[in-house]
Amino acid sequence: MAMSKSFAERLRAGERLLSASVAVSPVAAEVLGQCGFDWLFIDAETLPLTLPEIQNMIRAADGTGTAAVVRLNNDHDAHIRQVLDMGAAGVIIPLVKTAEQTRRIVAAAKYPPLGERGLAKGRAQGYGTSAKQAVERANIETAVIVMVEETQGLSNVEDIAAVEGLDGIFVGTGDLALSLGCLDDPLHANMQAAFKRIGAAAGANGVAVGGFPGSRALYDFCYEQGFRFFLTELDTGLLRNAAQSRLREVSGW
Repeated sequence: MAMSKSFAERLRAGERLLSASVAVSPVAAEVLGQCGFDWLFIDAETLPLTLPEIQNMIRAADGTGTAAVVRLNNDHDAHIRQVLDMGAAGVIIPLVKTAEQTRRIVAAAKYPPLGERGLAKGRAQGYGTSAKQAVERANIETAVIVMVEETQGLSNVEDIAAVEGLDGIFVGTGDLALSLGCLDDPLHANMQAAFKRIGAAAGANGVAVGGFPGSRALYDFCYEQGFRFFLTELDTGLLRNAAQSRLREVSGW
């Protein structure tokens, strides 16, 4: 029986991949995984998640067959390796500004000859029982995604996208708009130009591009620029929206 494609393979194939963020708890990861999202965006950048919490979120997502991709709050080699050894399907690294920084990130996430990731006996390697098989598949099945979200990264995006081993660029819409001076207008002409430039750079190098559009109008525009993987909503937003909707409903009984 043919094995299903990994998140990284689907990303490279240009599939449309939809996610929700996870920051509340492993229970949220499990529930959202059961909802049918293609992947889960575990957000360890903006919230103080501990390593055991991240691992339990990855484990919960895996139990539903949903890929767990971790956004870290830095580009430290050791942190990248740790979450991958926990079994994450990939990493998202924020505030990437140069091709050299991107090369360091790829090197930390990929085994030789593509990188410098060391052999471990963590969860991803079956705690040592399947290390050989894990290494053989890891460079294919590990997604390396960087975030372009300010002016320096935008000015270097063609060089960033050309780095060998990079799988995706995720646009930090809010921070990019803040950097470009149009925070209240994500469809400002400057933002449209930025989305077009990032989409073109990614497309020219066979790199996937994605983001968190927040509205149908912005989604449609980004899709036209080649964006294919998306964060659709935060887990806290989904909880709030569902709770408010239910409260309105039962208040009328």
